Amino acid sequence: MLPTLITPRLRLTPAAERDVEALCRVWAAAEVREFLFDGATIDRARAEALVADCRSLEDAGLGLWVVRAGGSGEVAGCAALLPAGESARFEPRLEGAVEPLVALAPDCWGAGWATEALRAAFEHAFGAVGLTRLVATVDVPNAASHALVQRLGFRALSITEGPRHERVHYLLEAPAGNYAGRQDPIEKSGTGG
Repeated sequence: MLPTLITPRLRLTPAAERDVEALCRVWAAAEVREFLFDGATIDRARAEALVADCRSLEDAGLGLWVVRAGGSGEVAGCAALLPAGESARFEPRLEGAVEPLVALAPDCWGAGWATEALRAAFEHAFGAVGLTRLVATVDVPNAASHALVQRLGFRALSITEGPRHERVHYLLEAPAGNYAGRQDPIEKSGTGG
């Protein structure tokens, strides 16, 4: 079961059918779709399929969380730990690796929420799931995501072609002992909600 992750400002809950409409609103923003879905529009049927696909990964400790503002509970976006499927087609060293993802509504950008959400996901990945590394793939023009993964300690591994843009592939090794990359204590709840 994918746990609920609670940070000082955010609550990350496992995505469920009831979240599809809110996720569709976030994913509909052109600024979000540009790199997350290579510009493609995501309709409700595709969003439902994405949520269902992510839920099928939960037994392995992977999947999709809905990121909610801690005080209001409003949906700010999503975070995920997913197999590095498509990225591994372009960079074979990513085969079998797990890739974090974060996508926030544009009005939630610039507040540090993406960093906070990913740190919570990393704690889960390196702790409960027991992963030894994470990878990230960022389209070359996506300056904000390059800054984010570098801030979180990822190091560049390679540059390859991609579907629309060249991509930089990054690697983050698990720290020894407890995950030292987080700055704030994180509560975990197995309630999923």
